[in-house]
Amino acid sequence: MRSLFLLALLAVTGMASAEVYKWVDANGKVTYSDQRPPSNVTGQKLGAPPPPADPDAAKRLATQQAELKKAADAEAEKRKKSDQAATLARMKDENCAQNRGRLQELRSGVVVYRYNERGEREYVDDAGRDQALKEMEDYIAKNCGS
Repeated sequence: MRSLFLLALLAVTGMASAEVYKWVDANGKVTYSDQRPPSNVTGQKLGAPPPPADPDAAKRLATQQAELKKAADAEAEKRKKSDQAATLARMKDENCAQNRGRLQELRSGVVVYRYNERGEREYVDDAGRDQALKEMEDYIAKNCGS
């Protein structure tokens, strides 16, 4: 089994190092061959043939490019989601700051008013202030942390 493997290996290496010859015969015909020219004809040794082109190279390149594009798209999507999350967090912080300011106004006893559905100002009585104060405290506790 080993000798068969070594024999096959030697045959392959022998083919890989094959020489190419060029000669012109008596009729003027140019011949290229891996065999030596006949002894009555002067030939030229050209060297080993170039290695065969890799038929899978284009497919591998296309696959690599597709993978790079997919990774770039994933990175862009990740960056977009991160930007959106940062924008939402900033908006939430601004909303919480405004609501904390309103809570301070409610606690300070400043005259409180609301706008009705017609856009008119309506002043809130003490009971309405207490209810608005409780609602604002609950909202801030639920949505703004401490």
